[in-house]
Amino acid sequence: MQTGVKKSKVLILMHDNPDPDSIASAMGLQYLLKETAGRESVMAYSGVIGRAENRMMIKLLRVPLVPLAEVEVSLFPDIALVDAQPLTGNNSLPVDRSPTIVIDHHPLRAATRKVQYVEVRPNYNVTASIITEFVMVSGLPFDSRLATALFYAIKSETEGLGREVGEVEARLRHFLYPMVEQKTLARIENARVPREYFKVIHTALEHSQLYGDVVIARLEQATHPDIIAEVADFLMRLEKARWCFCFGTFNGDILVSARSTDRHSDAGLVMRTAVGEWGSAGGHEMMAGAKIPLKSGSMARKRKVIKLLTQRLLELTHAHQEHGEKLIDY
Repeated sequence: MQTGVKKSKVLILMHDNPDPDSIASAMGLQYLLKETAGRESVMAYSGVIGRAENRMMIKLLRVPLVPLAEVEVSLFPDIALVDAQPLTGNNSLPVDRSPTIVIDHHPLRAATRKVQYVEVRPNYNVTASIITEFVMVSGLPFDSRLATALFYAIKSETEGLGREVGEVEARLRHFLYPMVEQKTLARIENARVPREYFKVIHTALEHSQLYGDVVIARLEQATHPDIIAEVADFLMRLEKARWCFCFGTFNGDILVSARSTDRHSDAGLVMRTAVGEWGSAGGHEMMAGAKIPLKSGSMARKRKVIKLLTQRLLELTHAHQEHGEKLIDY
């Protein structure tokens, strides 16, 4: 921390369109900063929180998130970046600011090496796992709200310990479970969705193609960024599917969510290789995402990029089929 500003507030910034992992991690860091360093903080985000479960999590656990647009960043001498890293393209950290703290579980980026305090653990599958261990080591008690948030983050990020789970996540989930508000957790996991949700799912199914064991889905106009990842998760339930890529356009950008059933694959590397110079991409072994900024491009241009990117992904996943078949044949 900078000297002379001990009591100044810290800005805790998550990646855009924050998920349960980034939200819970920010909650835990806020708790640690206050109780161990006497520092108050503000949790800020950019983008849209569209997934019903995420909105319910924020509501029921009373998470005090603030849109970054309402924050005067220059008033904060210290910025903590959680579940993200500088210059990755997935967060709204001002380009002229360097964070004081970075806590993340993705591979270490070059820009992060210049940060004063770095806790990056690529061998962990969830950032909330790192935060949970910090609280445990500090000796501070877990209240039920924080325990529920951290537990849900670990559970959702690993699909109930069914995806990208390691010994750490299994151990911490077991540790947190007795402190979880079970009824609250059930309400979060079973959050009601609007009618439009089913329209989007219907559109995605209509525009899904099978290339052997690879599924490609397209949503030209996504209602919110989270729905693209939701569709990818949904389609991975398809029998014998090995890969799924869901494309969507939102706010002028092309967004992609990738999923794989192969624990030995590297979805993040596949996405970075496919996207290349077009945009930013990253992820883990079994899940990844990408963003290609094309706000000034026409829909025809976006469709062309999606077509070319689809071809790259099919080649990288060894799905050498000239023509896919419709998932649902009417």
